[in-house]
Amino acid sequence: MKIKIQILSIYGGVLFEFEKENNTQRETILEAVNSRANLYGANLSGANLSGADLSGADLLDTFIQPHCTWVVGIKNDLIKIGCKEKSIEDWDIWFSGTEEYSTKRGTKDFAKIQAMYISLKAYTNFLKDFNEITK
Repeated sequence: MKIKIQILSIYGGVLFEFEKENNTQRETILEAVNSRANLYGANLSGANLSGADLSGADLLDTFIQPHCTWVVGIKNDLIKIGCKEKSIEDWDIWFSGTEEYSTKRGTKDFAKIQAMYISLKAYTNFLKDFNEITK
């Protein structure tokens, strides 16, 4: 069965479409990259591109939502990962240790969780520095 998949812009409209037997979102994105389609402003949230070779792809200004096994967020001075809430200092200690919760250390899923933590830590620290400068 032929399946047509469209890559949509975050501004509305279709940037690229691809149709083939048993098509997938991943194959459509790879086809767009290989055909040098202009993906400026593409909404790729939810796309699983693990293992995809996107070398030479100009994904500048492409909206990509990072995937993480657990929901992460910030509440006051705490960072929440899944159901665990800790300060930055406590998360730093935990990530440098060996204790595990539900996700095994050394796996891709753990690396994604740690990457999300690092990005939230940088975000939080930047805003603290900004607030100090603008007082």
